[in-house]
This record gives sequence, structure tokens and C-alpha cells, in this order.
Amino acid sequence: QEEYKKEGITWQKVDFYDNLPICTMIERQTGGIYAIIDEECLFPERNDQTLHKKLGNNVRERFFTLDQGRQFTINHYAGKVKYDTKGMINSNKDTLNLDLVVLCNNCNNPVVRQL
Repeated sequence: QEEYKKEGITWQKVDFYDNLPICTMIERQTGGIYAIIDEECLFPERNDQTLHKKLGNNVRERFFTLDQGRQFTINHYAGKVKYDTKGMINSNKDTLNLDLVVLCNNCNNPVVRQL
């Protein structure tokens, strides 16, 4: 916005605020949203509902709201954005790509082949 001002460009001022607390809430290694999703993916009996409940029990930030059903809201720079836990567990389970497995198995390097 300073550049616009220097160059005499007409614009509507946009107020920005520090988004770091929201990024921290999402990325925190213990108790962050990503960490909770990763932890839930470790247990086969966990599902979208158990993830929703765990998020509600563990994320205690003013930017986070647990909604009905499987939804939650994060209030960040883009405004209030709703997320749905439907499919989060299945889509976040780490599976090794079959092409990568074939590549490692066919590698000439014995260390890589054993991976």
C-alpha cells in the first residue's frame, strides 16, 4: 500500500493484522490442528466424528469455533472460513505411492532397495 501511495495510485486501504497466532494454532507441533489430524490418522478406529470431537476438546483459541455436525470455523484474514472434517482422516493417511515403492525396489543401490 505504501507503493500505491508513492506512485499516486488511487486505492481503498486494506487493514491487515498479524496472522501469526492463527498459523501457530494450525501448525503447533503439540495440540495444533495439523498435529491433531496426524494423531487421529494413526488409529484405525478413528473417524471424522472423533476428529471433530478431539478438535473441540483440544483447540482453545479465540479464532476457532466448533460447529454442529463435523464442522469448525477459523476466523482469519479471509474472514470466517468453515471447514468440514468429512474425509479428513482418509485423505490425510500417509500411504507410500506405489510408483515410489517400485522405484526403490528396482534401484541399484542396496540401501535404497531396502527402504
